[in-house]
Amino acid sequence: MRDISYFLKFKLNGVFILMNKKSSAIVLILLSAFGFSIQDTVVKLLSMSGSLWQLMLLRAFLVIIILFLWSKRKKGTSDIIPNGWFWPLVRGFFMSCAYTLFYASLPFVSLSEAATCFFTAPIFVCLFATVILKETIGWRRVIAVCIGFLGVLFIIQPGA
Repeated sequence: MRDISYFLKFKLNGVFILMNKKSSAIVLILLSAFGFSIQDTVVKLLSMSGSLWQLMLLRAFLVIIILFLWSKRKKGTSDIIPNGWFWPLVRGFFMSCAYTLFYASLPFVSLSEAATCFFTAPIFVCLFATVILKETIGWRRVIAVCIGFLGVLFIIQPGA
């Protein structure tokens, strides 16, 4: 019998649902992928009529609203206030740059091409993990990343 802490409890329409942590992680990842696809579609639509900076401002306001609602639900801000500020600020800077560049590309490429470029992320994660974090990347992961990159090249078809 597993300890109850192994399970996460969700309340849906007044009914509590118990899910193990792996299943709930999968559900949360799928929900976030759905959220990103909705966000990218809305940004593509808005990029046709608004400026890049309007999109960034709108995104910032939405993030503030989400954080406000999260803190109200959790009855405080202890979950969202970091212990230290350096790394969250560095991460925020790079995320802002990434979103700005992504949004800037949308008027020039299709949404599917722009989204496909995000699948190059494992290459950079593996590269930075070895260079910055001094982690060892196994040959299976290297092969998986190379196959994934070939898939990205197949979808994007540069030079075609």
